[in-house]
Amino acid sequence: MVMSAFSHEAGASADFIPPRMPPAERNLGLVSFLTTLIRNPIAAWPKRLLEEPMVVQNVGGQLVVFVSDPELLRQVMVKEPDRFQKNPLDRRLYGPLLGNSILTSEGNDWRLQRRTAAPLFRHAMLERYVPIMVEAAQRVLTQWELAGSSSVQQIDPAMMRATFEVVARALLPENHEFDMATIEKATDDYLAGTSWELAFGLLHLPSWLPHPKKRRALEGARTIRALLDSIITQRQQSDSGADDLLGRLLAASDPHSGCPMARRTVLDNIATFMIAGHETTYSTLTWAIYLLASTPDWQGRLIEEVNLVTGGGPVTASHLDQLVLCQQVLKEALRLYPPAPILSRMATKDVEIGGRQFAKGTMFFVPVHAVHRHPKIWVDPDKFDPARFTADAEASLPRCSFMPWGAGPRTCMGASFSLMEATSILATLMQRVRFSRAGRPEPVPVCRIALRPKDPLSLRVSFGQAATTHHSKAA
Repeated sequence: MVMSAFSHEAGASADFIPPRMPPAERNLGLVSFLTTLIRNPIAAWPKRLLEEPMVVQNVGGQLVVFVSDPELLRQVMVKEPDRFQKNPLDRRLYGPLLGNSILTSEGNDWRLQRRTAAPLFRHAMLERYVPIMVEAAQRVLTQWELAGSSSVQQIDPAMMRATFEVVARALLPENHEFDMATIEKATDDYLAGTSWELAFGLLHLPSWLPHPKKRRALEGARTIRALLDSIITQRQQSDSGADDLLGRLLAASDPHSGCPMARRTVLDNIATFMIAGHETTYSTLTWAIYLLASTPDWQGRLIEEVNLVTGGGPVTASHLDQLVLCQQVLKEALRLYPPAPILSRMATKDVEIGGRQFAKGTMFFVPVHAVHRHPKIWVDPDKFDPARFTADAEASLPRCSFMPWGAGPRTCMGASFSLMEATSILATLMQRVRFSRAGRPEPVPVCRIALRPKDPLSLRVSFGQAATTHHSKAA
């Protein structure tokens, strides 16, 4: 097992241990495993994942391999990606909503789509979206302030609306009206069925087989895709020539055949960037705000940094690299609550890994949430400590020990966009408010593709003098 337990100074609130979903103490029987998996996938994985580099488990007569050692993960994710390709299970989970997109495709389909979209995610291109990110955060502040100088607010719906606004305006800058309530419900309906599909897929049950969440999930996917399809139609009819993601996808062609990208593929990718893009960032912001509300000293230090860097003016692209602690807080939130807590691969041929032979077709799972909390990689892994991500500490980490956006050639191309967005929004919020616990129960992390709080996260949001008063009481 790779050992990289690095030392760092104990940060403020070093003893705060946020809630987690503990793994199963022992290997569960098939029925218990599947029922737990349906309820919350991360609760079904065995505790041995936090003790061993690789765990092999029999699920319904099929070997399933969980890999948590960084060096073995490098083999799977970085060194031999052609031997460990996307698991067909991903297509089952995401296909009805995201189709054959950059997230679910393989081979030439994937390469063409990635080449087409990559220029839009270069750092210089992303910086132009910072004002949109700041405006979205400012709208949240305005809504909260209308409730008074100190009020209890649900954080996750607010972050969902803000991040959806950002991705919609960045990728589809023409004026499109979105019914957020419809989008939220359709997304929730779809995500509620994913753990059932995961369980059925592990058992190789046919994809048409119904389950209690099946109809609602498919209706949610149809609602979202119909909305995006109408936007594509409007763009084609207007022939605006806008240089955004949609415009580039519509103009893309296969370099060998010259054929344009199929309309369905365009739709698949717009759905991916719109839905998957905002889902991961909103969950990161929600958890980061909760962690700050639980650690007033870290929150106070972050507020000081934001005020020093911005001088009280709007956050700009030039500020982002200076918001060092802000990004450390976000990275620690990503470590504790990774937006993609589970990744999967399938062996495309017979492979050897960890000194064992596995046949073609073996399923491999990368339990990112377990890797991020592995005691042989991290000191006090369950504690909240942004000091883990000082420049020196982060540089000491082995590759594939911190992988909130995956690793290797299939690393999420929106990772820089997501971190830039989260930094801009969090810094803008911290210019005006303090967050504190509102006496509610601890949030329970549940996996629905992204890692969300099971129930809405309610915190006290305080402006001005009220913020100072609540901070003094918390301290």
